[in-house]
Amino acid sequence: NKLFLGIICLICLYLIARAYCVDITDDEAWSFYNMKHFWYVETLCTGNTHWFNSLAIKISLLFGFEQAWQIRWFSILSGIGFLWLLYHWIKTLESLGLKLLALAMVLLHPYLLEYLSLARGYASGLCFMALSMLFLVKATKSGKKQDGFYALLFAGLSAIANFNFFYYFIAFCLLHFYETYFKHGFSF
Repeated sequence: NKLFLGIICLICLYLIARAYCVDITDDEAWSFYNMKHFWYVETLCTGNTHWFNSLAIKISLLFGFEQAWQIRWFSILSGIGFLWLLYHWIKTLESLGLKLLALAMVLLHPYLLEYLSLARGYASGLCFMALSMLFLVKATKSGKKQDGFYALLFAGLSAIANFNFFYYFIAFCLLHFYETYFKHGFSF
């Protein structure tokens, strides 16, 4: 497990260095412009805004931080959270080969590493989705409705973070409501 913790830490350092060194991208520039001038139609009425990320950019702007690496703070924190959850998932796997395969399947995707370091909603959506899955597993094992509620909450937050995760949220809702209400009866 120390090997995988070291790999995850190196990837975290890579994300931070990438966020600092890479110039602002076209998508980030558009979100930055919208939040700087707050054109409400573009900010609130488009799926390309990524609401939590836009709020994080607005917070950066309120404090006077306008560099590309400064507006990426929320994505970096979300990316590190996602990597932390990934590490704890990998720890639960039995064999070294399976751990290596899981790490490779998740982290060797070049767009994923890019998304975890850009001021977009992908990192926060992935982090919320991973938290949702964590609480889903906890709810399945413990049977606590509170864990099921948190799983549903984080699934919804992933959809708000990035509207691409809406499909995950819908699938999760079908599973959650089947397990909670249809399988065990309706009780409020």
